[in-house]
Formats: sequence, C-alpha cells, structure tokens
Amino acid sequence: MGYSLKQAEKNTIKTSLVGKSIPRTDALKKVSGVAKYVMDFNPKNLLHAQLIQSTLPHANIIDIDLSKAESIPGVLGIFTHKDVPNTRRGQFILDQPIFAIEKVRYVGEPIGIIVAETESIASKAVSQVKITYDPLPGIFTFEEALSPEPLATVHTNVRDYEIEIPGHDPRHQTITHISGSDDRSPNLLYAVDGSSGDVNEHFNSSDIIVESTYESKSFQNCCMEPHVAVAHNTSEKLTIWTSHQVPQQVKKELLQSYPHLLPDNLSVKTFYVGGGFGNKETAFLEPRLVAAALNFDRPIRLSFSRANEFLLSRPQIKTHVKDGVSFDGKLIAREVNIQFNVGAYNEESIRMVRGLQHVVYGSYNIDSVKWHCDAVYTNIPPSAAFRGFGKPEVNWALERHMDKVARAIDMSPLDFRLKNILKTGDTNAIGETLGPNDTEKCLNLVVEDLQQLNISSFPKEYLSPEWSIGTGIAYGNKPVSRLSTSVTVQIKKGPIIEVTVGAPDIGQGSESMLTQITADQFDLDPSLIRVISGGSDLVPLDPGPTGSRYTYHTGNALILASSELKQRILEFSSSTFFDDISTDKLLFSNGKVSHSSSHSLSISINDLIDKLSDNSNPQFSENTLKTTSIFDSRKNGAFHAFWTPIGQAAVVAVNQLTGLTKVLYFCTACDVGRAINPSIVEQQLEGGAAQGIASALYEEVIHENGHIINANFKDYRIPKTLELPYDSKVFIIESHEPLGPYGAKGVGEMGIMAAAPAIGNAIYDAIGVEMDVIPITPERILERRSAQNLI
Repeated sequence: MGYSLKQAEKNTIKTSLVGKSIPRTDALKKVSGVAKYVMDFNPKNLLHAQLIQSTLPHANIIDIDLSKAESIPGVLGIFTHKDVPNTRRGQFILDQPIFAIEKVRYVGEPIGIIVAETESIASKAVSQVKITYDPLPGIFTFEEALSPEPLATVHTNVRDYEIEIPGHDPRHQTITHISGSDDRSPNLLYAVDGSSGDVNEHFNSSDIIVESTYESKSFQNCCMEPHVAVAHNTSEKLTIWTSHQVPQQVKKELLQSYPHLLPDNLSVKTFYVGGGFGNKETAFLEPRLVAAALNFDRPIRLSFSRANEFLLSRPQIKTHVKDGVSFDGKLIAREVNIQFNVGAYNEESIRMVRGLQHVVYGSYNIDSVKWHCDAVYTNIPPSAAFRGFGKPEVNWALERHMDKVARAIDMSPLDFRLKNILKTGDTNAIGETLGPNDTEKCLNLVVEDLQQLNISSFPKEYLSPEWSIGTGIAYGNKPVSRLSTSVTVQIKKGPIIEVTVGAPDIGQGSESMLTQITADQFDLDPSLIRVISGGSDLVPLDPGPTGSRYTYHTGNALILASSELKQRILEFSSSTFFDDISTDKLLFSNGKVSHSSSHSLSISINDLIDKLSDNSNPQFSENTLKTTSIFDSRKNGAFHAFWTPIGQAAVVAVNQLTGLTKVLYFCTACDVGRAINPSIVEQQLEGGAAQGIASALYEEVIHENGHIINANFKDYRIPKTLELPYDSKVFIIESHEPLGPYGAKGVGEMGIMAAAPAIGNAIYDAIGVEMDVIPITPERILERRSAQNLI
C-alpha cells in the first residue's frame, strides 16, 4: 500500500495527468502476450550460434582443434580471435578482446563462435572442439589479488592497455592507469582515493572510535529475459536486435571492437526488454555475434542459457568502516576502505568504483572523511553493474556500522542518525549542497510506522519461544550523475503526438512516464500519444535507463522539445489564422489552437497541419512538425544532478534453533521529488526492496576455484512470493526538485539502497548477533552465534 505525502504546493506546476496513477501504457500488451521481446524474434532463414567457452579459470591456450566440429553437417562457420580485429573494449580501460587471445582468464570466457543451421547442431559442434591448455594458478580472493607478489597475474600487460576517455562527462577526464610501483599488486586494475579535512586530527579528538569489516557476496541480476541478440548483415547495413538497455552503448562498443565498421552502416535495435538491472548496459554478447554475422547474409541468433547469465553478476565487495564519534553522538571522523572484485575483465568496474565514495559522505554531516578503494582482477567472470552500481553494498556496511556506533555510545539508532543527517541546504564533505530533500521524514515515517504495528497480528507461529522478533532501520541517500540526452517530438494528424527516444522500456514504466508528461504538455488524451523507442539511430543522444537518471533527464528533454514544437505551432497559427496576435494569447488544448479569451475562435490541429503542409506554403519544411531537443544537466553545476533519500525499516523473526530468518513486515519512505505516476513509483520501491531483501537473506553466486557451482534457479536461491514480507508499506514523499520535470527526480535504484542493512539491524535486535556478511543465511547465523558463545 502506498501513501503520498506532499509538501507545500506553491512551487508545483498544475497538471491533469502528471501525479496520477493512470494504468501503465504497456500493461495490456504485456499481460496479453502481445508485447514483443527480442527473445521472441525469429526472422526467416535464421541461423543459430553458440559460443566456444573456456572450461578453466586461468590457462594459456596451446592449441584449438576445430576439425571435428567443422566436419559436422549443418555447421556453416567457426570463428576465433584469428578471424576478428585485435581490438579490446571496455569502460575507460579497454581490456577485453572479442575472443580470448593466447590465454583464458575465467570459466566461460568466449574463445570462439560456431554458426549452424540449428541450435542442436551448434551445441554438438561446440562439444567437438578440442582445446589444449597449459593451466595457470588462479586468483580468487582479495588477499591473493592484492599481494605484491601474487601466484599469478591476470593481465600481465594491463598498464599498456588503451584508455578511452568519454568526451561527454568531464568527471572522467582524469582517468589514467595506476602507478606501477613495487608496493602495488600487478592485479590491481584501479584505485580511488579521496579525503576531506584532517581525518587523523579528528580521530584524535573523538571520544570513541568504532571499526568493523563488512562483506557483500556476489549475486545475479536474474532478469526474466536472458541476454539474446539477432544480427543480420546485408549489403546496406548491419543490424543488431538485442535485449539491451542502451542501444547507443552497444553501437559505440561495436565500433570500438570493429574499427572498419562505419556508424551509418550499423544499427542497433531492441523491443521491450525483459529486465536489465545493470548487466545489460555493456556489449557483452553483441561483439561475439558480429564476428559471425559479418560472414553471412542470413540473420543469426545468439542467446545465453540461464547458466551463462551468471557470467555477468554483481561484484563481491568488502568494506572496512572506521568512525570517530563524540559521547553526545556527533560523527566527527570517518575512514572507509573498500575492496572491489572486478573479476577477469573491467566491464563497468571502473565506473562503479569511482562512484562508491559518494555514499561514504552523502548521508551524514561528518567533519572529516577519508576513503580508498582497490579494484582488483581475479579469475572469476567479470563483474557487471547491478541496481545501485555498488552503492547499496557499501551502504550495507555503513548502515550496519551506524547501529554499532549508536550502541557504543548508548544512543538510539534513530536519534544517532537524525543528529548527523544531512538536510536541505547542508554541505557535504566535498562541498556539495543538498537540494530540497526531506531526509528526516524518510527516517521518522518508517520508525513511526513500526511503532504503530500490532505485533500480535503476525502469524502465531512466530510468536512462540522458538522465534525471536526484532526491528531495524536504515537510511540511504543515492546521488544521480549529470549527463545529456535527447528526445524528438512530432505532431501528426489525428492529432497524434509521437515521442521518440533511443532507450527501450526495460520494465520500469518509462513509456508511461513519457506518455503522461506529453499528454499534459499538449493537453491531449494519453491514448493519442505514441512512444517510439529502442534504437541507436532514433535520436542523436540517449544514454539509456541507467543510474536512476531517466525520468529526470529524458523528462526534461521531452518538456523542452514539446515547448519548442508548441511554440512553433502557435506562431504559425498566429500568423495564418489569428491576425498576428501575440502567441501568449493562444491556447494549445484538446487538439486545437484557440484564442484564450474566446474559445469559439479556434482551428483544429488537423486543419492546421493540412494548411501547414501545403506544398505551396513557404513556411513549411519537413521539420516544421517535428523537433528534437537536448537536455544537458551538466550546465547546471559540477556536482550531482540530485540526491534521493530513503528510509527503510524491517520486522524479522529469527528461529532460535535453525537460524532461519523471515521478514514479517517492511516499510519504505522515499523523497522522490514528485511522483509522475505514484503507482509506478510504489512498484519501483517495492521491487527494489524485494531485491534488497533477497540480497540480505538469500542470493549468493558461489564460486569454487573459479567455477560457479549454483548457476541455475534450483541451487541459486531467489525468494519465493511467500518468503517476501506478508505485508509492506511505501510512503512517497514529494519535496519538489526545482530542476526536475514537474518536480520529479529519479527512483529506479532507491528501493534497494537501505533494505539489507535494515534487515541486518533487525536480526541483531532479535538475537543479539552481529551479522556483517550478506546474504545472512541460517548457516552463517548459527556459525556466528557459536563464535560469540551464544549457543
């Protein structure tokens, strides 16, 4: 159940649809099975491809014998690194070849690709490829990876890899390789350091210092639709259809991997995407498929099995937190050291580690802060982005630590947080001022909600002595980076408004958001709005639905484009039908342009379009009825576009005998600025909380000597419906972001930010056991209780 709490309306733009929970525009298509996904796309004359993959985590490749596979009827081609450019792709540091060259670095690494008439033939051919290896020692732990003299080096020439500096984001212009000094491990990909104030002096002036180490294990994105792509190379163009979040990023990385391809001859498209959560932001599958597609004039399909999906999972992160505090509860100093498991290749690791420090200083007012992060190569599959980009994993450590510090000074967890919380107008450790955010309400609401709960209403089985019930709270404040994006708006007879964006809807409701804003901009029924999305060539610029930025940036670009197009229509109406009166006396409403003082003086949009598109009209050009606008938030400041705070609270029951934990109740309060569609916002927050609960109690990708031993939904634990809270509540707080579209910010990642620490804190409240590693499994609870002599 969701509750919307609004601040004073004096700054809020009056709207008719924005702010209402109208049905999602994609709902009927999806529940009826009409919605199209790339997984459903099977064009005529389709060929099938499968990857040849490494079976060892680290080894030199001595020989690849393809003879038996090539002799199988129906096998049309096999391609390895010898058949593709010797290029590397990645984010910033380009370290990943199209296919393994000379050696493999993780189990499952693509060595080649086989194209056949059927999937079964391709599978049979893969089994007949014989690869001779010279095994190398594997690097699997942080300790092994960080050693100055490790047993093996994952990338012996990493300091020679090319560095690609994106021109659109000035924050990343300083990226370089780390120093190659002797005291640093050769497996260190990247390191981040930063500080504010004299942290040593402030620790010395603290009354008490508390420090602990926390860990977040790797877990999988678990999208309903796996990675899948279809490629078709014709004489005119190479077209890729892919289940990807950011078509323009795929195109960019393909041009990076295949320098001979021309931008105009390459197009990347997608339909609806069956979930992303981050690991569909980089071109992992597509460069391998293109290696085959360039050799055929028939479409070729390559899709991941569920087991292969585990090759792109959330990273393992270990965080050490040291806080200095006064006896009256003032946070004086904080030092945080983070270890980040990159896996075998960079993917998005550098981008993630460069943002982890934001949560170190983003929630509380601390006199002095210092942070350090080491991103290390290991011989496990590459770490992919996951909802929150690593920030929830660090926030897990920070918010568990806040409870420990509060207990150390005999202060309530709520009071300790409220004493130090950053509020509107406060400046954080790097000099950034927090915009309109009701941070205190995010915490107060969830605590008040817990206080009103009737414990006796819970199922009776949890009220027996076998179970202990506990409550916990946690807080988070997620920053969103600045970028630029573009939207095209076109008006057609009907009237119909077409909104064109590059990024697909990945399940988060972006199509509905765009429809509601457009309907209000043109005062039209939402059924007259068409959203065209999912293509690298649809608009000049679209970085996609990532980082909780989409509503803020694309919504603003849409408003700019709509305003420009409306003004163009009004100017033409004035000059043609209204005797050149000022356009501010004209209204664009309900499919017509009318005089503001006399609605009987009007012209329908359909008649206007006929007049405007008359070939003899000198004012008409093909772009008159269409406009593209770019919104660039980087022009508004050097820091983040906005911060979104969230408070979360949990009630858990822990079985004293087995260690099993059940979440009985969960509450979330988030300041979203303005909810364009409150129901969708509630769904986003509920979904994020569910993923946070899953990360806290269930999900863990288990590696043994580089092999994933639970890469399926039988052995990999995803909570079932009955394992999620039987009741929950969402409070939507609206403080109005001045620069957001209709006051909106972003909410995509927020629901997961504080969920895990709220549960960890509730478990301590229930049984008095400090659980510092997630997931908190029954086995870990019993082991920790035994270590603390509580059994």
